[in-house]
Amino acid sequence: MITAMICDAGYTWVTSRPSKQEDRERRFRMADTLLHHSLRPLVSVDSVTWGSSVHRVVTNSLGFIDASMRQIPAQTTSPRVLLLGDSFTEGVGVPFDSTFAGILEQRALSHGLDILNGGNASYAPIMYLKRTQQLLSQGVRIDEVIVFVDISDIQDEAYYHPQGDRIVLVDPPSAGRWTRLWREYRKYSFILGRVWPAVVARTVRPRRSVPLCLDGEEHSPDCRGGWPSSAAIRARFGDAGIAAAKRDMSALAARLRSHDIPLTVVVYPWPQQIRWDDVNSLQRTIWRDWAAGERVGFIDLFPPFFAVARNEGTENAILRLFIDGDIHWNPQGHQLVVTELISRYCASGDQGPLKRFC
Repeated sequence: MITAMICDAGYTWVTSRPSKQEDRERRFRMADTLLHHSLRPLVSVDSVTWGSSVHRVVTNSLGFIDASMRQIPAQTTSPRVLLLGDSFTEGVGVPFDSTFAGILEQRALSHGLDILNGGNASYAPIMYLKRTQQLLSQGVRIDEVIVFVDISDIQDEAYYHPQGDRIVLVDPPSAGRWTRLWREYRKYSFILGRVWPAVVARTVRPRRSVPLCLDGEEHSPDCRGGWPSSAAIRARFGDAGIAAAKRDMSALAARLRSHDIPLTVVVYPWPQQIRWDDVNSLQRTIWRDWAAGERVGFIDLFPPFFAVARNEGTENAILRLFIDGDIHWNPQGHQLVVTELISRYCASGDQGPLKRFC
């Protein structure tokens, strides 16, 4: 039997003889009839190995990454903040207490707040919308929603399609038979699918300003994160993904407005944007303009990340803030997000629940 499994750069395939790493993922990830995929509720298992580290993945009764297998009541006397996003918000590769969500949750305990981390690898605006609708229909109290819109959300929005009440994944088209065979083989091969991309990421550090997106390489970081810098990638999936992402985020904003729940959108760079010096990225301007039009909060984390690069050099900044050879934040990167997030809330005139941190 072949089971689809989600990974940080899209998805791979697990055969009936999964590797140890893949078997660990199967223990806490599952297919979902509404959301395409989700996390199993109330589990506590070893996570995938990232380098030489192994840490625990714990989920609560809602299937959210958490500090403990706690039951989440629909109603609570404490204001509740829902975090939404993809693998960055889930915090892949980092113990929960070192992720920005875990740090916020720990601090929230002494401020009378409840933080829920709804982040999940390979989620996109269509999932943020469906998940929020699901929680509200179940009567779950939500006082504020913060969505960490990732650069890869644009590609995911182009390939995740609503089908009735479900979300289905439509694989990107291939240019020909050999490209299709290469892509299929990479799905089944642990070496080609995971080890080789990691080796390339550690040894080849591209500095080109325009990324490439070759046939069969649709799930590479350069392709998934390259649409802000490349007109060719935007023509390939970016334009369709941007339109779909705006549509679903506007539907989310409208649903939250109907419940008087404030929404804030957060954007941030990948290592690619830092290497390509894409400081004025379309990822910033598109969501800044969208947020202004929808009259929702907007927090831009490009400046603090680029400030570290200016002060310490590009490669030193990437090594300090990101997992080596990967696009995700390490504990120092997560701490930077926490510091900037609280700073922006304290400097704003908004009176949301996170003002209690000020």
